[in-house]
Amino acid sequence: MNSNSTKTFFVSNLKDLISKSNKKWLPYSIFNEKIAIKFIEDELNGINILKIWKTNTIFDYGYENFSFENFIIFLCYKKTYNSIKIESLTINEPNLKILNELNKINNVIEFIINFLKKIAINININKIIIEVHKDLYTYNEIYKNQGFILTNIISYDNPDYREARFYIY
Repeated sequence: MNSNSTKTFFVSNLKDLISKSNKKWLPYSIFNEKIAIKFIEDELNGINILKIWKTNTIFDYGYENFSFENFIIFLCYKKTYNSIKIESLTINEPNLKILNELNKINNVIEFIINFLKKIAINININKIIIEVHKDLYTYNEIYKNQGFILTNIISYDNPDYREARFYIY
């Protein structure tokens, strides 16, 4: 039995994602700049993937043109009994600037954190975890300002990384 599920949405504005994420939804206009969002859930392994990319047509529903030129965000996270752990977060900086201009969002990282917070609250989880490099540059520049707290827990995979946690409640 296949435990994967996939949803693809097309929005004109990234802020629409949160309100539309539980419904099948396509924009009224099929040809103009859109943001495609694809969710992939693997319930068996607990892995969830969020891909966000720029597109000019809803016909990308059948043909996923997620490539370096147009991808904006790739997020992979895992839900456990007490946390959501960000396994991978990749942001394409040039497309991020375009996205910020289109959506008037100052901080897409804040959007991702709010997206994960909503999921966590819905499943009664109180923390989000990400691993940051020991030089703490990314932590100090991005995650500290979002409310993440650095811990002394060292990554199992790489001793150069430590856990940072965001507590929801």
